[in-house]
Amino acid sequence: AWEAAAPVEYCGSSNAAGRCRAHLRVRLRRIADGAPLTAVVAHLGSGSSAGAEALRLAELEAPTTLLAPHVLGEPRREVAGPSLLGCMREAVAANEPTLLCLDANSEPD
Repeated sequence: AWEAAAPVEYCGSSNAAGRCRAHLRVRLRRIADGAPLTAVVAHLGSGSSAGAEALRLAELEAPTTLLAPHVLGEPRREVAGPSLLGCMREAVAANEPTLLCLDANSEPD
């Protein structure tokens, strides 16, 4: 069994075509022994043209906006969030097990 180790992070951005993009990061802790596991979930833009592929590659490093943890009775705040690749770099630097669930909409299928 697992429990949340931190609030779910919704990191949103918009690509060069003005479409909303986001990824989620969920940090979990195994109840039995406290072992961490992070899951990062993302869906990159679609399209088969070279331009669409360039947009997808840009999405990997796109800066994001993150909703800061909410304090009851106070307005929600937005802060700078990590890019999709930034999430993965943080996981590698922390040596934390991370599951990446990604629909890259890219070749090969």
